[in-house]
Amino acid sequence: MRIRVAILVAGAAAVLLVPAAGASLTPAEQSWISPLIRIWNVQNSSLKVVIQQAVKPNALVAGTKPNNLVLTNTLVTLADCKQPKDRIKLAGAPPTTRLNPFRDALNAACIHDQNGANDFAKAIGAVTKGKSAQVTPFLKQGATEFKKATLQLAKAYNALQTLGGAAAAGLKA
Repeated sequence: MRIRVAILVAGAAAVLLVPAAGASLTPAEQSWISPLIRIWNVQNSSLKVVIQQAVKPNALVAGTKPNNLVLTNTLVTLADCKQPKDRIKLAGAPPTTRLNPFRDALNAACIHDQNGANDFAKAIGAVTKGKSAQVTPFLKQGATEFKKATLQLAKAYNALQTLGGAAAAGLKA
């Protein structure tokens, strides 16, 4: 009988101490997630324009303005999540495990964005060096990475949506 009571008490304590899946974020969770939501928003807005920027005239010709400059700035923005500092690691571990799916998906998106940005930069380098046969493979590889990143951002978005409340309020889809 004592074991049953102990189990019931422990279960009740767990329910009271662990926020429910539909609950709003705790202050500690909100504090931790705020910089990551900014990262998500920057990654998302950059992914929406990078392909369109790359197909503009002279966008792949290093040093040309305005199209190459705009594309280069977007590529730097996409890579900035991981380089020069890994912004996901800087945030540290989430205060609760229920935020792990968001962090993991955002981290994966950042890795794919960095890879895609590097591939597009290689395509720009190939154009500069007159190695036109390398341009299309680098662009295709980069576009594939950006598609994977987009899927991971959607996964991160959905992870916050499942928490309910105002968890995903700062995300700009």
